Amino acid sequence: MKVILLENIKRIGSIGEIIDVKRGFARNFLIANKKALYASKENINQVEKIKTQLSKKDNEKKQEAKKIAEETIAEVKSLTNGRCHYFNTNAASEEAMDSFIPQIKEITNGSKLKLLLHSIAFGTTTNFFGDKPVTQRQMDMTVHVMGNSILYWTQKLLNEDLLGSGSRIIGLTSEGNYLAMEGYGPVSVAKVAMEAIIRQIGWELGELGITANAVQAGITPTRALTKITDNWEEWVESTKKRNPMRRTTTPEDVAGTISMLLNPEADFINCSIIYCDGGESRSGSF
Repeated sequence: MKVILLENIKRIGSIGEIIDVKRGFARNFLIANKKALYASKENINQVEKIKTQLSKKDNEKKQEAKKIAEETIAEVKSLTNGRCHYFNTNAASEEAMDSFIPQIKEITNGSKLKLLLHSIAFGTTTNFFGDKPVTQRQMDMTVHVMGNSILYWTQKLLNEDLLGSGSRIIGLTSEGNYLAMEGYGPVSVAKVAMEAIIRQIGWELGELGITANAVQAGITPTRALTKITDNWEEWVESTKKRNPMRRTTTPEDVAGTISMLLNPEADFINCSIIYCDGGESRSGSF
């Protein structure tokens, strides 16, 4: 039976998509729970109108987000007397690295960088098996972008003499590095790979005074979280209950932890995972 989806459903389809499913599943689950409509001509036209409206709202949200980003950039530049520079590019691309590292070197006048922070939230969130299992291309992309790319940035910056004693390499990891979660498999593999890379970077470059660590934040309500799961609001409420401090992690918590790691007192912290989650990862099952 052909139906039109009224919402995004993992491993089944996206809103507005016409799919062919078993009659019982269509009637007893999708249509009964108002997740789909019969694919009649009238309903198709109705859904197309809804999609147009959603597209318009999505564009408005993007414009608003762009405005906020521009305002934030202007504010930070003001606070740093223009010493803050932004590059909007694919940070995992070798071409981008080769293009922007010379610019970074020029901006810093060749001075050593204090921090290389790897925080790229771009990957495939799907299961290994089922109707839409992860493909090799998706897996390779996710592991490269969210894991391997931190190594290539470090190699190139070191070759350009932009890393030295006191430099910090930090990557952001998550509880998914050791827990199995719905649709999180590819990202989980990437996080484990990143942690192994960071550990090895710290081990090999420690004698140069360069340290490498991962910061594991708890569930943090940001736009990135909404892209990981459709049930992100349930994750947030569940986290508040199980976290010893009865709240979720905030971006300010993570920023404070990273700031602390930049101090000279943290020079001897290396090859480690630093937990910034209020004890969340020690509080039982998710």
